[in-house]
Amino acid sequence: MAGQKRRGRQVSAEALEEKISKAQDKLVATKKAYDSAAQELRVLLEKRDAIRKDELYNKLVNSKWSYEQVIKLISSDPPDGD
Repeated sequence: MAGQKRRGRQVSAEALEEKISKAQDKLVATKKAYDSAAQELRVLLEKRDAIRKDELYNKLVNSKWSYEQVIKLISSDPPDGD
């Protein structure tokens, strides 16, 4: 079984191994790019969450609502339509 017929051409074992090697290299590079993009996204989401937490905290601190009112509000279900 020196080669396999494909679309009218013979594919040698060496050519097939070369294609496999290139595909593996491409997969590794793609995985590195994915990992890098995923890490960047995690960092950005963490920054956004920190900003939101600060904003929420500042709104609560400067609110005229009592602690009990705030707890009751966030513990209840939102009104229909929201």
